[in-house]
Amino acid sequence: MVAGVFSIPLGITGGAANSHTEDGVLGKRMPLRSYIGGAENYLLRTVAEAVLGGSLSCERQSFYPLVLYGPTGTGKSHLVRGLLARWEVAHPEERIIMTSGRDFSACFPNTSTIRSSTAGPRSDCAKLSWLFVDNLDELAGRLGSQQLLCAVIDKLELFGGRLVGIARRRPAEIGIDAALVSRLSAGLAIRMHPPEVGARTALLKKIADVRGLLLESRAAELLAHSLPYAFPQLRRAVLQLELFTAPRRKLVLNDTELFLGQRSHYDALKSLGKMVAQHCSIPVQQLKGPSRERRLVSARGLFVYLARQNIQCSFSAIGRFLGGRDRSTVSHAFVTTTKSWSSNLAVRQTVEELQSQIALHDL
Repeated sequence: MVAGVFSIPLGITGGAANSHTEDGVLGKRMPLRSYIGGAENYLLRTVAEAVLGGSLSCERQSFYPLVLYGPTGTGKSHLVRGLLARWEVAHPEERIIMTSGRDFSACFPNTSTIRSSTAGPRSDCAKLSWLFVDNLDELAGRLGSQQLLCAVIDKLELFGGRLVGIARRRPAEIGIDAALVSRLSAGLAIRMHPPEVGARTALLKKIADVRGLLLESRAAELLAHSLPYAFPQLRRAVLQLELFTAPRRKLVLNDTELFLGQRSHYDALKSLGKMVAQHCSIPVQQLKGPSRERRLVSARGLFVYLARQNIQCSFSAIGRFLGGRDRSTVSHAFVTTTKSWSSNLAVRQTVEELQSQIALHDL
């Protein structure tokens, strides 16, 4: 494991939920059986220890409500679901509710009892160990749900239950009532950051391992430095690399270099395609489509010409981008547009205008 990188084992995938889990989310299949993080998210180790602690000390209880917030794809929901799945296995008698901000109110139909200051052991919160609310951002504009969550948090504190919330922004920035902001801020709010290079390297190797691939360390490190993304995009890249190198199951540095070269060409072609389509007032999909309408053929010719002039890729690569056209078709379009550029002032002006845009965007 790379220095500074840690792994938190998560719950069993596929069917761990018991009858006390309200919506069965804990039984949902997880993409990885662990959460892998780096120094940028080191506080999450403390969170895991607090969630999984057998008895709640005063120090651990002060963590709640616990709010994890940050960009999409940083593993917030994945981590909490996995930790609660582990808790559920160890404490099958405990009651857990997992819901979203949008669906939260449906979990507490007896709202008058919850809001009552004299609610006793019959309260819906009396035997609730954990309440997990995913996407707290969805509470914005739902004043009734916000007031209900305030009452539930008060009752959870009274009966020893714990709230964990997930959001894209910290509570004060969500756009919710000040009373709820105050309650959510009374515990611990931790920002989850996208993985840095060390964590990305470990994630890429773990994803490859799950796929039955052997991703060599140098290849993983090059990918991690070249792909500054979170888990979903890293997983997609590994799947693309798997197809790129099939049927081989061992991926070495040279495979990664070739893959990244092709990927950079594709990104540049994608940007160029948007420019040409916008200039010609057509959708990008028509640029790639089968139609032989004259204006579309002309637009494709412009695209091919500019791609060859500005992006170091083959006719075959351009053809693959243009909906799978063969090399000879793309080569013919290049020759035709080159002749038009030499003899047709309008074509030359169009090419020059697009070249100016390309220079600005640095393809």
